[in-house]
Amino acid sequence: MIIENTQAFKALDNISSIIVKKLDSRKRIMQGVVIAKTIGYDKWNKITNLPKHWRAIVKELATV
Repeated sequence: MIIENTQAFKALDNISSIIVKKLDSRKRIMQGVVIAKTIGYDKWNKITNLPKHWRAIVKELATV
């Protein structure tokens, strides 16, 4: 899976990584990636309500 290969995911603590692995969380992160690629990460970051550690994953995936 793409999310688990990011440096931001690898830096998460155990509980946070378990939460990110849940299907709903992965869907929200991937939706964030699509939107960030469409409108730009900086603009997306200003309007999103995702947790900061998820934003780091989105940033890493959106800028690939």
